[in-house]
Amino acid sequence: LGAGVHPVAADVADEAALADVLAAIRAAHGRVDGIVHAAGVPGDNLIAYRDADDFASVLRPKLRGAFLLHHLTRDDRPDFVLHMSSVAAVFPALGQADYAAANLYLDHLARTLNTPEHRVVSVDWVAWREVGMAVDTGVSEDLVFRSLRTRTGLDLIDAALRGDRAGFFAGEINYTSDLMSVLPTYHVALSADIEDKIETGLAAIEERSRQSLTRVREAVESTEVRLTGRPDDGYTDRERMVGRCLAHTLGHPVIDVHADFRDLGADSIMALTIGNSISACLGRQFDTVDLMSERTVAAVARLIENKYDTGGPDDDGDDAWLDELLTMPGD
Repeated sequence: LGAGVHPVAADVADEAALADVLAAIRAAHGRVDGIVHAAGVPGDNLIAYRDADDFASVLRPKLRGAFLLHHLTRDDRPDFVLHMSSVAAVFPALGQADYAAANLYLDHLARTLNTPEHRVVSVDWVAWREVGMAVDTGVSEDLVFRSLRTRTGLDLIDAALRGDRAGFFAGEINYTSDLMSVLPTYHVALSADIEDKIETGLAAIEERSRQSLTRVREAVESTEVRLTGRPDDGYTDRERMVGRCLAHTLGHPVIDVHADFRDLGADSIMALTIGNSISACLGRQFDTVDLMSERTVAAVARLIENKYDTGGPDDDGDDAWLDELLTMPGD
């Protein structure tokens, strides 16, 4: 189409650096005609384990970057500004508080600034299958939503820019996903057609889940793992169970019972799989939040003994309200 690509590296949240890049563009082309703001850093941890610098690193490129792009091009009056937001703004997952907030800001900014004369749009993307952050972090497969092919994504960008709305959600529900049950737990208005499809899908998932529990449990129990961390090798049955669940998902043949799961390669998505394996072995629902908060084989095993083996998370204790507040959507 006659387009040329000229890569320039700069921090979109650094005013001086961004100003220099924009000045170079104006010198070469006379005006900034359009902007696609796709900068972003993924967040992946519970709030309890994030400090101010962690939050800032996730918020900065989207919040500060978006502000500077609008501020420094106010005299250019670009034909469009497209903000690449995320599904996390609408359906945030465990460990995405900062990332969800950053993308929700982009959505509200677009609604505030969009006018017939100045097109500003924010698109809440599900994972792209072939390029982008989801590919880089290894979560580009179909989950609650089907991941997008690049060609489909480009067509949706074209449709969004040609439309008149300030915000779009770009994604297709995966009605066969075992994680689909989280959707009704969010405060999002769904059409009657979508709700009917979810209900039908959940019924099928429930039947599949009953059939697969035995297979999962057998697969975990057949997983060989050597636990380390104690000189006397005195590991409890629950530690061995949690260790096998972790090894089954991560593929580690040796696991230190005091090692942080995240140091072993686990993230919030993998935590769901590990949590499901623990549920299958326990024969009852295990709260994935417990896995993310305790974070070692020894700590999770101890929690299972105290919380699940002696009464369980359904007991109405003084902290029942907190358990409910922290429960993973869909659990």
